[in-house]
Amino acid sequence: MGSLANDLKMVKNELRLLQGDIKNFKEERQSLLLQIQKKNKNVDNLKSINNSLVKTNACYDKKKSGKVSLRKGEIVAVRRNPKATDETTKTQPQRCTQIRSVIVVF
Repeated sequence: MGSLANDLKMVKNELRLLQGDIKNFKEERQSLLLQIQKKNKNVDNLKSINNSLVKTNACYDKKKSGKVSLRKGEIVAVRRNPKATDETTKTQPQRCTQIRSVIVVF
């Protein structure tokens, strides 16, 4: 009978250890899942940023590729950014300007 009681105690102790291991395993699994979710969110954010940069670059390239050749004496309409020049934002009449010189900037 003594050995049976000892065996029973030993089995109970092993079960307690296993239950503790299972609890630790669940906690570790939960923390790993949270880390994976954070990384996935970061990847999604990076993809979104990359997509917006691609769109911006495509727009810039379209603007850059449309070369305008201006010659001395041509009449062109000039638009100014009112925020940059501190002008009023009210509608102003279109002004035409004659080109006096052409400056090439690369």
